[in-house]
Amino acid sequence: MAEEYYIDPIYGLDNNSGTVNEPWKSIYKANANLKAGDIAFLKAGEYRETINPINSGTVDNYITYQRDPSADEWSVIIKANSDGVKLDNKQYIKIDGLFFKNTGGEWIDMDNGSDYVVIQNCKFLNAISYSGIRIDQCEYAKIINNIFQSSPIMPSSRCSYWDQTCQDQWDANLPLSYNCDCETAPADMIRLGTDTNYSTISDNSFGDSSHQSISSINNKFNVIRNNNFSNSLRTGASSLQGDSGNGPTLIENNTFTRIGTENERCPNKRDRTDRWAAGHPGFQLASQSSIERYNIFFNSIAGIHIGAYDSYGSERYANHSRIYHNTIYNNLCNIWMPPELTLTDIMIKNNLSFQPEIDKNDLEYYYEIMYSKSGGDYTGMIQTVTNNGFTSDSKKFCYRGDNTYRSLTETEDVFPAEVYDNISISIPNFKDSESGDFHLTSESIDLIDTAIELTCVNEQNGGSGTEMIVEDSIYFYDGWGIPGELGDTILVDNPTSEDFKAVISSINYSTHTLTLTTSEQWENGAKIYHCPDGLCFSGDAPDLGAFENYDTIGEQDSGDALAIVEGFAVQSKTQIVELEIEDVTSNNEATGYSADLVFDGDLNTIWHTNWDDSMVSHPHWIDISLNEISKVGGIIYFPRQDMSNGRVKDYSIFLSTDGINWVEKSTGTFLNSSEKQECYFEVGDAKFVRFKVLSEVNQFSISSVAEINILGYN
Repeated sequence: MAEEYYIDPIYGLDNNSGTVNEPWKSIYKANANLKAGDIAFLKAGEYRETINPINSGTVDNYITYQRDPSADEWSVIIKANSDGVKLDNKQYIKIDGLFFKNTGGEWIDMDNGSDYVVIQNCKFLNAISYSGIRIDQCEYAKIINNIFQSSPIMPSSRCSYWDQTCQDQWDANLPLSYNCDCETAPADMIRLGTDTNYSTISDNSFGDSSHQSISSINNKFNVIRNNNFSNSLRTGASSLQGDSGNGPTLIENNTFTRIGTENERCPNKRDRTDRWAAGHPGFQLASQSSIERYNIFFNSIAGIHIGAYDSYGSERYANHSRIYHNTIYNNLCNIWMPPELTLTDIMIKNNLSFQPEIDKNDLEYYYEIMYSKSGGDYTGMIQTVTNNGFTSDSKKFCYRGDNTYRSLTETEDVFPAEVYDNISISIPNFKDSESGDFHLTSESIDLIDTAIELTCVNEQNGGSGTEMIVEDSIYFYDGWGIPGELGDTILVDNPTSEDFKAVISSINYSTHTLTLTTSEQWENGAKIYHCPDGLCFSGDAPDLGAFENYDTIGEQDSGDALAIVEGFAVQSKTQIVELEIEDVTSNNEATGYSADLVFDGDLNTIWHTNWDDSMVSHPHWIDISLNEISKVGGIIYFPRQDMSNGRVKDYSIFLSTDGINWVEKSTGTFLNSSEKQECYFEVGDAKFVRFKVLSEVNQFSISSVAEINILGYN
């Protein structure tokens, strides 16, 4: 039977029973006693021991080390003399809500089949090691919703050269002298090593470090999603996969800013003094058949880096990768392709690359696209750059590296087989580029409804069923067998018959066959679009760049209109309307965490059940009373943002016209994420809506919700 134990480094004793009133003192005691399903709640204080359990959990019963709910945020500090966490062939371990600070080794070190490890809601600062989190030969790791603070400098004893002048310059945020040569602690925030596959790194924020925020080498099927990168010293992240069996990587919905902009302060001498080495990009891609989409790259030295070269003793290629629907703004070099080896079959489509109206003609290294190979031999290298938006009148295209600066029109004239049908734009009219908001507006005329299909159906006589052959399947993602991951949602635009939206369950990339979760009918040549987060475009075609414009949306004959509810885009069958809320109640709530907070428009306030009452158990529910009987067809759920405690896992939604007789309209499971999640169901009449929480993501008996939007329909 699973147990809950408590650890208190100040008042605990290891010969205690481990209960809330008789806590243990050390993590060592927990390491020796925790078994599958057990949770160790760590109370406030500093812990000098390494988390190193002798047992593994199981698929339904993780071993968990977690901040006690009574402890203030970041008050549980792991300050181990060596590694903060050490896992060797241990599975199903969860680390939640801890602050790893000033560890004598890695924050977390995982080896040899330590699979299904979850690291979430933690903060990291200063690890006396090259890598902060080092993972080798492990699969299905999840690193979610963590904060990686900017790294301090390594102790001078570990530096190649670091005198007092170097230290003074570093402390004063000044450019470093030529001889200064060191690394930060750590240099890589996260290192995914050999055969570390099927990992998910999402919803994290990264500060400065002297190498990379994420370094991924010799692995495959990893997901990097919804992260914020701001490494001003060097590179945002990379995927460098050697040999033909390695790769792909999915890189989506990330934000990269300030990357490499203070390279003169990078303590690594080579990276600081070599101009091209120092000008590192937001993402460095050298893994085959990867997908890079819906990312934002702005105000950095370089945006997207696409390469093929010999590195770390292996040949690494980005061949057959698909780069689409990214927004790339105001970088010294927006797209950089420096192949040392044969780079081929790169598809760059529907991206938005723009430079504001500032004079950069005197900057030697400014390019919209820089595609240059040492020696100039491009035999076998065929790329496709089509239907992207580029800055009008820019003379900074250096394609196939002959040191000739061309405009977009000139580049298309010289290389018509590779660069064609792109769009020259003068003013993109972003919502607020100064503050980093690159959503389009109704004035973004040149960008709206301008994107093209990713691929088409490739069956001469069309077809029906669940297996559809397409021209190019590499554009799409099927979840790669990662638990909790869903395949892409696509829209198939048939030339003459009804369009349909479908979810991909699996992909045979060798035969370009998409297997769908539902049986459908398609025509040859039908255009196929990706629907991010299940939401398809609002007009005649998608918009360029990472965001769809939803300023002006109406009904569509196809029945797939989009609308705005409190500023968020949602899918509907008819036009969505905002409903007036009359009252909100719940069956359980903690003082100061009442149910009406889920309708206050503030993601930082939450409804939370009473965590001090040991008798509280699921289900918990929130009852929403509408101003009048209305047609309701869905909800949007916003989880708490600061940590995972209380986030909804399994849920049900009920409607009622009288508050007595309830009809269940939907039941399902939400992901453990800080992102909003939608639930749609058959429209029904309701005066009352009940949102019932059946379970919590950490298997706790509590529940929490930040915001709920009720979707009303005309």
